[in-house]
Amino acid sequence: MRKTLLAISLLTTAPAALAEALPVTVDVIGDSVHYTGDLNADAVAKLADQVKASNGSVAKLVIDSGGGDVNVGMDLAEIVLAAELDVIVKRLCASSCANYVFPAGKRKQINPGAVVIWHGSAIQESLMAGPTLEDIKFEDGAALSGPDKMALFESWRGDAIRYVEDAKVRQNALFKKIGIDDRITVMGQQLKAAQEWTVSIKDMERFGIRNVSAADNYGLNVPAEVAERGVKLLRLDDFPDYAAALSSQTPG
Repeated sequence: MRKTLLAISLLTTAPAALAEALPVTVDVIGDSVHYTGDLNADAVAKLADQVKASNGSVAKLVIDSGGGDVNVGMDLAEIVLAAELDVIVKRLCASSCANYVFPAGKRKQINPGAVVIWHGSAIQESLMAGPTLEDIKFEDGAALSGPDKMALFESWRGDAIRYVEDAKVRQNALFKKIGIDDRITVMGQQLKAAQEWTVSIKDMERFGIRNVSAADNYGLNVPAEVAERGVKLLRLDDFPDYAAALSSQTPG
């Protein structure tokens, strides 16, 4: 049996809702660059080249993505910031797309029926201790056992913790540049209210994510396949103590 090991999937897993393997495509159509599928380094590099080659004629990023590696997500966010692109969510923007790409937009538009989903980030408490033994598996799903598993665990644990710490430093710098409160990325976990969540446009602004347009009923009528996964609309007004702490510390 071939025993190629998977890298520990910390901070790279998009929520299952609506994130089933879309082909990754990057295309310029008019004044917009369209990105569909998981965020990966090659596709983001292609997008960067297309934006640069447009000499300023590309003004919008239209995205449909379940997320991907956090560093790739932050790479794309930096491209969006540098080019001052608007971000339009076509159907889904989740995980690292929600954390980094969406808030980086000069203006943000969530199309009718589309949804932005957060489910954690580099600052979530569950990542601070590093991976567990259960995180180490073969690509065919068979888990390692005994001394081999322990040896591999010890060798990977330090790397995984450093990966998280480096991602946290970069995330903090990016959020400071954008001017948003990182608690939007862990709100559901901190409140023990949801594993996957979205928030209203009003609450996005309270976290520092401004210039967002969406339907008046955004978050109330999420797509059925999203609702079935347990994605919740969290309202700061339902958690006044949390909202009060947020109001006292949110970047201006």
